[in-house]
Amino acid sequence: MSEEQQNGGFKKPLASEMIRGKGTSYYIDIRLSKNDTPYLSICTSRRRAGQEKPERNCIFIFQDDLQIFFEGINRIAEAAEKVAK
Repeated sequence: MSEEQQNGGFKKPLASEMIRGKGTSYYIDIRLSKNDTPYLSICTSRRRAGQEKPERNCIFIFQDDLQIFFEGINRIAEAAEKVAK
């Protein structure tokens, strides 16, 4: 069985970060697509009262959009810092 088959159809991340928030966990991964180009995967996992399984939501940012996505994140982070002061 290949590594991809063992991981539910996903290749092992090239880089991974887990951030535990208050009630929500965030998973940020860099993975390779089927054609071996990198993409960013951002997922949240949250347990809701009365639910057996956690609610999971993901977004994927592919290589063509990574630069503009990071530029947008940087702009909003700078704005958040100004508001926090």
